[in-house]
Amino acid sequence: MIYENLVDISLPRIVPEAEGSAEDGLNQHIGPAAAFGPFRNEPVFDSYVMGSQISIEIREFFIKRAPLYFRGWHNTQHINVLLDAVVSPEKLVRDLTQNMRMYLRCETFDNDISSYVDRSPLMCATHEEQQSHGEHLLYDTYRKRVRALEKLAFGNRKIKLEICIFQSLYEVPALVGFPTKSKDMRRLYNILEAIKPTYFCVKDQGAQVTVRCENFYSGEGLDMTWVLDADAEAWKTRARIRTKQTR
Repeated sequence: MIYENLVDISLPRIVPEAEGSAEDGLNQHIGPAAAFGPFRNEPVFDSYVMGSQISIEIREFFIKRAPLYFRGWHNTQHINVLLDAVVSPEKLVRDLTQNMRMYLRCETFDNDISSYVDRSPLMCATHEEQQSHGEHLLYDTYRKRVRALEKLAFGNRKIKLEICIFQSLYEVPALVGFPTKSKDMRRLYNILEAIKPTYFCVKDQGAQVTVRCENFYSGEGLDMTWVLDADAEAWKTRARIRTKQTR
């Protein structure tokens, strides 16, 4: 198709393009609209430059073919800001994308726990109880963030999804970024547990899903898909039990 000569679909489109600043989460070179839009300010996507119909066709072609990486930043991590981006008058990114990676930002886990503990209603509880309550709320937040992937337009299309868990809970040892301390292992497996509902949901709808644990600073990591797949039968059994209990 001629549009392949107009847009580069070989490289991933990272959203936002740059890591945010401490003040407002935005790199000084990009504004809020450009930060979470997959098209930025490139003339080839502009209806005033290409004409309305041609620009729509180019946008749809690009979203269908290019890998989309949602990186987010610490204070704005919900992938809906990308999935709900308008491609054409009748279609959103979620209706067209076929290759997407979502980064689940867990690299500030300890700080995030502290913020949840500060808002905890258990003010008279012990520190350990408040910490446990804060962790429970944070894992629930992770669960809600990945749940948005369940509303992609699967249909008869083969969608490739990758959930990349960003962590910086440990030094990168010889095992290529895999946590070796028992506390870090527990946290990682709890995070995997939080994304299981979405993992099995999108997989049942035909998506090709990969889950990766990656060090935020080095980029090194491991494929953790096998951990979830190993629990597939047990998960289905628990799901059947929950279905019977709700009837």
